[in-house]
Amino acid sequence: MSKELIEKCYNQIILTKTHKLVNTELIDAKYLLDFDLEVLSRPWDLYKVYSAQIRSEYWMYTGWDYIKGRKAALNKFLEREEIYYTKYYKEKEDQARINIEREIKEVLVG
Repeated sequence: MSKELIEKCYNQIILTKTHKLVNTELIDAKYLLDFDLEVLSRPWDLYKVYSAQIRSEYWMYTGWDYIKGRKAALNKFLEREEIYYTKYYKEKEDQARINIEREIKEVLVG
C-alpha cells in the first residue's frame, strides 16, 4: 500500500473518536462514520444489546462514573444538528435519537 493510502485510512479511523467531519466532501469518510454509528438506529431490542455491550466494555468504571460519562457521550450526539452524514442513514436519524433518549431515561438511571 502507498503511504498516502495508509495515511488516509489512519486519518479516517481517527475521525471515529469525534465522529465529526471537517471536510464534508469526503464521501468514504462519511460512510465510515455512518457505519460506525449504525447501531444507534437499530430496533430497540438490538440497541439494548449494544448498550449492555458498551457497559461491559467499560466495566472498570463504577456505576455513577459510567452513567455520567455515557450520558455525556450520548448527549453530544443529541446536540448535533445531524448524527449521520449520508442520505441512507439520515433516514434512520429519528430512530437513533429515540434510542439515545430512551437509553438515557431507562438504562442510565442513577
